[in-house]
Amino acid sequence: MTVERAFCLASGPSLTDEQIETVRQWRTDQNIVVVTNNTWERARWADALYAMDGRWWRKYGENAKRFSGRRYCAVVGYGAEQKPLAVYGNSGAGALVLARMLGAKWIGMLGYDCRSVDGRLHHHADHEGMNNCINMHRWPGQFAKAKRSLRGARVINFTPGTALNCFPVEDFEQWRATLSN
Repeated sequence: MTVERAFCLASGPSLTDEQIETVRQWRTDQNIVVVTNNTWERARWADALYAMDGRWWRKYGENAKRFSGRRYCAVVGYGAEQKPLAVYGNSGAGALVLARMLGAKWIGMLGYDCRSVDGRLHHHADHEGMNNCINMHRWPGQFAKAKRSLRGARVINFTPGTALNCFPVEDFEQWRATLSN
């Protein structure tokens, strides 16, 4: 399988079912989808799941075995494949680098809010007993570090209202309209 393009779906609060369905329909053998953390529960059909945090794997790893795609983490264990990724500090950044390592030369992003939206940090419930986004203030630097590993790929953030500014931001609805042409 030759991967040409990837969409990464992170856990930000703006991620909608309509966006997820659009990406599902876009998906092909050459167009893959990488999800982070609990986002797999809304996109069980995705090709890959990436979660960086060992605490997440300990809490959700058994349930994540129901995910039909490949499971990846930055550390050994938890029933997931280890990819030789540098630890970028958050699963969203790691998912982008994983998509590039799988061959994607074009990477779209959704759910990369990198901010609270209406008091919510995720599109799902907060993780019980875990540090929910307490390092969000570090994310811009972590994504900038990850960006160096994405050389050779065009990365576009389609997340409406994103606080992340190290990647070009484009309108998802306009991109979606091009799919019909």
